Amino acid sequence: MEQERLRDVSFDRLGSGYATQWEWMDDLFAWLDLRLYFFYKHHQWLGPKNDLRNMLGLVVGREEFEHNLAKSAQRGLASMLEPEDAEQIEDSRGAIALRLERSAADFPLGLLFSRCNLDGFEQDCVILAYAAALDRKYEKLLAYLQDDITQKLPTTALAVQLFLPAGDTVEDYLPRFSRQDGFTALFDPERLAAGSLELKQMVLGFLSTKTVPPTPQLILFDGEKEQPQGPLIIAQDLARRLDRVFDREGPWAVCLHGDPGIGKRFQVEHLMARKGARCVFADLDGENPEHLIQEAGLAARLADA
Repeated sequence: MEQERLRDVSFDRLGSGYATQWEWMDDLFAWLDLRLYFFYKHHQWLGPKNDLRNMLGLVVGREEFEHNLAKSAQRGLASMLEPEDAEQIEDSRGAIALRLERSAADFPLGLLFSRCNLDGFEQDCVILAYAAALDRKYEKLLAYLQDDITQKLPTTALAVQLFLPAGDTVEDYLPRFSRQDGFTALFDPERLAAGSLELKQMVLGFLSTKTVPPTPQLILFDGEKEQPQGPLIIAQDLARRLDRVFDREGPWAVCLHGDPGIGKRFQVEHLMARKGARCVFADLDGENPEHLIQEAGLAARLADA
């Protein structure tokens, strides 16, 4: 890979915003490719004279062995960059931010960032995982960078080294992937437990369509676009009480109880239609209701429901 052949951020269009998310993603991927190139250039993870033999599990020579012992695994890319390289990365991200400010549309990726309250490091991790999901070129690059021909997903270790802010340590950031919060909920839990970043199908669906794809156990109801099937004739007092609760400052919780078929869901659909709001209906009958609750929470967060 030669630096002069890398795609560049669209500096010639700084006067206008992004028309589509894919135009934005094209610049983000150019910025990501630049970071990956500098990581390749500076890290020398396989030694100064590596020819990929040890990646295939065949040979690790003495020079290679001593190099791997001597290198520091706790340094992030930011601490290894030359000033001009750091400036190039910063200029690219600054140009992207400027065009994004001038964009009129709310793109799904930006909505995900804000609704899940992601900081800069977490946003970068999502961009890396999304790139790996969309473009198969990253499979070979990631396997090479991670010294594992079978590892085609970005690992948490690589993400930390790529995006670790200057002056911080790996130990400060790796524990972020062990939390249970809005950030880690975006990734497949089994892959994450094994140290890999793979976005959930629900997240990929939202990033493509700006809505939460329905499943047999999770259904989004949008009161701005949908109407309940039929008028609300009975339980008007309950409807007025729900209106009053909904208008209060949160946080709050409401429990509607009663026998099946008496109209609890129908009542909520009418509430959403009156308020122009969205909600997620979750069927918790199953072997793992805790997991379904978590998925319903993620769906509601993504859809602002």
